[in-house]
Amino acid sequence: MARPALADDPTPSVADSTRGGGLSIGLTFDDGPNPPDTLRLLDVLREHHVKAVFCLWGDHVRQHPEVVRRIAADEHTLCNHGMRHDDMAARMAPVAARPPRLT
Repeated sequence: MARPALADDPTPSVADSTRGGGLSIGLTFDDGPNPPDTLRLLDVLREHHVKAVFCLWGDHVRQHPEVVRRIAADEHTLCNHGMRHDDMAARMAPVAARPPRLT
């Protein structure tokens, strides 16, 4: 099994602003990587010199490590979006049925 790629300077801090002046936006892409869509997206971002944040599922990372390496090589930001999207409806039904508590 391949070893995980490590960031040069990882940080646990939350990004809540940009460094650039003027108008800017943050692009985030969730639930990937999903080849071939992610690879096409990376090509477009590279062509336009745009950086983005990729919030990845652990299960998808395990299935497509080569795509994750490409995201990192293109110097985008990686974030952990959990292992998968579990169906929370069944788990939340008992909680939703309870009356709210006043604090």
